[in-house]
Amino acid sequence: MSTTVREQKPESPRAAEQSSAPNAAWIWFLVQGLSSISLTIFNKRLSQNYPYPAVIIAIQNLFTVPLFLGASYLRILPMNKIPLIHFFYSIPTTLCYVLLLWTSIEGLSVVSVALVVIMRNLVPLITGLIENIFFDLKLTARSYVSLAAIFVGSVFYSMTDSTLSPQGLQWLLLNTLFSVVIPIVEKRFLVGKLKDQTPAGINFYRNLLSVPMLLGIAWLRGQLGDSLADYTELDYTVHVMILGSCITGFSIGLAYYFLLKLVSNTSIAIANTFYKLLTLAASFLFWGVQFHWTGTFGIILSFSGITSYVLESQKKPVGQAPPLSPSAPLIPSEGDDDKQVVVDIETTEPQDQEKRH
Repeated sequence: MSTTVREQKPESPRAAEQSSAPNAAWIWFLVQGLSSISLTIFNKRLSQNYPYPAVIIAIQNLFTVPLFLGASYLRILPMNKIPLIHFFYSIPTTLCYVLLLWTSIEGLSVVSVALVVIMRNLVPLITGLIENIFFDLKLTARSYVSLAAIFVGSVFYSMTDSTLSPQGLQWLLLNTLFSVVIPIVEKRFLVGKLKDQTPAGINFYRNLLSVPMLLGIAWLRGQLGDSLADYTELDYTVHVMILGSCITGFSIGLAYYFLLKLVSNTSIAIANTFYKLLTLAASFLFWGVQFHWTGTFGIILSFSGITSYVLESQKKPVGQAPPLSPSAPLIPSEGDDDKQVVVDIETTEPQDQEKRH
């Protein structure tokens, strides 16, 4: 038994991706950049005004469910048929996704946005080493130097950030852990299990399944009842921020989805690095963070390493898969991230890489 988003004959994920959305890459870069920075600011503000991170993310993800269904019906973000077994396959990665978003906002509530961004730069370092040790990924000398620069730069900045605390470090380390686990599990597990579904469909599964998981976290922490009571007493500005975070979170995924079809992975990766730098600037403008000049050196070194590693990782030798992309949008810090990210499960196909240039 299965449910259907829209009656249609089965088609490949790539065939289902035809749409009438705007094709100008610069529009989607602008949408992604503005949404990325805005979501980080919204989530930071929300973590300070409504201390229930799991409930915040549940609201954001629930908001995207009808948007995914509407976008699929309009063929903007097409989805294939949805077998119930797909939801079962999506549970492991959804759980990691939930823990990623939850720890991100928990971290944002106690440390600076800048520290979250810099710590997230460690993700490609850890992911690259895991791929090298356990999955026989060959790293070049330039890759090792780039990863070393990321590590040293992150340490230099972290040591001078005045908001760093044991509690904040705990949330940041957990967030980094789940940031590393998700792309590995998706690449090694979901590619085979959900190969007949589009990236939009995969994200629909994940966002829908995440809602009961997030509410479960709030209930286990004894926050669910209080969060509902406090929600009715929130100032209208907080409601506006919640709505803004929902819209920007979805628009990040939408922009990323179309950029994958219009430009190269390298261009997206470099753009995401630029968004992080703009996020740092915005965080200094709104909150201000005091750190030594070595912190500035750490920022420069860390982002130089990221840029160098991104460029090197996109050089795909014959017969060798590229490393897991270090450029996934910051969910939701980065808030990277940290956002409704559309996962492209077919980036290893050479013909698809060519179409994106």
